[in-house]
Amino acid sequence: MNLLSVDLQRKVYPSGVCAVQDLRFSANQGEFIALVGPSGTGKSTLLNMIAGLDTDFTGQIHSPPDTTLSFMFQEPRLLPWLSVADNIRLVLEAPQRQHDNARFARMETLLQQLGLQDFRDSFPNQLSGGMKRRAALVRAFVTQPSLLLMDEPLFQTYPNIPIAS
Repeated sequence: MNLLSVDLQRKVYPSGVCAVQDLRFSANQGEFIALVGPSGTGKSTLLNMIAGLDTDFTGQIHSPPDTTLSFMFQEPRLLPWLSVADNIRLVLEAPQRQHDNARFARMETLLQQLGLQDFRDSFPNQLSGGMKRRAALVRAFVTQPSLLLMDEPLFQTYPNIPIAS
């Protein structure tokens, strides 16, 4: 069974710009799919549709009901009033998630692996741009999602991040 099935006919913005047209693909567990193209070709739009953040399109996107999704956006999107650790805890303590000490241990491991252990109590305005991106990476990886969407994540910079254990 596919982890993700995409069959899109069209995504047109109110301005009349067609962002996506006639796109079909599927992804199985363990597969990596890269969307490559110049700026403005609909890559982020497609990821937003897959994540359910944009539902105004013609077509279908399906994944099994038990699919867990995590999304690393182009911008870190850290809440400025929360520390690094509290920004990560948001996804660990979401109402639909069971409290799991292993998840919190994984957060600490990832913070250490990405050199953020000494900044866990820092606020986003106290971090460099790269540190904010690494904090967002921790937040995306810590839940060990079955479907991970990454929008320009600079993943090649962090090749040793364990996304599953």
